Amino acid sequence: MGYRDVSLDLDGGHVIQVKAIHISSNVTQFKFPWEISQSTLGRRQGSNAYTLIAVLFGAYCLKNNLDISLVWDELPQIWTECFTNAICDGNSLYEELYADTTVYLDVEDVVNAAGAECSIQSTSLEFGFTDADDYSDLIAYVEQSLTKSRYGVDALWESL
Repeated sequence: MGYRDVSLDLDGGHVIQVKAIHISSNVTQFKFPWEISQSTLGRRQGSNAYTLIAVLFGAYCLKNNLDISLVWDELPQIWTECFTNAICDGNSLYEELYADTTVYLDVEDVVNAAGAECSIQSTSLEFGFTDADDYSDLIAYVEQSLTKSRYGVDALWESL
């Protein structure tokens, strides 16, 4: 059974709701339901495609010109579709590239192995954020990014 054998019917009657949790005036968290997971979508038994999924999600956000707001109470459906597609496509590409082996990828690995498939040609400075001081490092980065005259997509991933 493949990962796309389980229908989520995102275009029909069943809508996956992703509610907002307003952590502070500067940070809003959107938690997807448990069935929207790289390791469980389509009755999977695990996945190591997280970097491929993150890069594809960024490409899909850019392609669809997605915007985000701290005042939303629910994530628009197009975000759910992009995220679900990134999971499915990332898992599929990982299986195609690495089959039954376990390979842990960073963004540079994704560019080298599947840059064209992920719509990415190169990497720039990479970094992470912590929840120390109520995500002050993330807030500072976002504020700095908003002052630049470029479009970019940054995603905050939280391990539960």
